[in-house]
Amino acid sequence: MIESERVLLATGSEPVPLRDLPFDASAIVSSTEALALPRVPRRLLVIGAGAIGSSFGSVWSRSAPR
Repeated sequence: MIESERVLLATGSEPVPLRDLPFDASAIVSSTEALALPRVPRRLLVIGAGAIGSSFGSVWSRSAPR
């Protein structure tokens, strides 16, 4: 049981490739593939204004190699 005054439950997302930028596993990855990266890339661009994109950008900006 979870007790809280407020709970945000985000259930599911499905990555959708852009027409001119298909996922290719070497340079362009989906949020699902990004979770499996062995390390945080030195430089990256997060495309997406939703909760998933914002979360990746926030977490990775704090843990990126300097």
